[in-house]
Amino acid sequence: MMNPEDLQILTATPSVETYRHLRAAVGLSPKTPEAAERGLRGTLFAVQICLHDAVIGMGRVIGDGGCFFEVVDIAALPAHQG
Repeated sequence: MMNPEDLQILTATPSVETYRHLRAAVGLSPKTPEAAERGLRGTLFAVQICLHDAVIGMGRVIGDGGCFFEVVDIAALPAHQG
């Protein structure tokens, strides 16, 4: 069983590679590197969950920065869900 003390919360936008990997691993629609790079630029806030320096989950907030915000790209590797 995983020890919660082994988890690290990183408040940073994931890299294109990490973003694409997590999306594919959890069955979200695939994104090209170009689309991922463009979309990630619109991140207002992001969080990554790391276990022993490996990113196992993520979530992002996008929006217009004033009135509208949306939580998107919530993903946790299948081995760490539940």
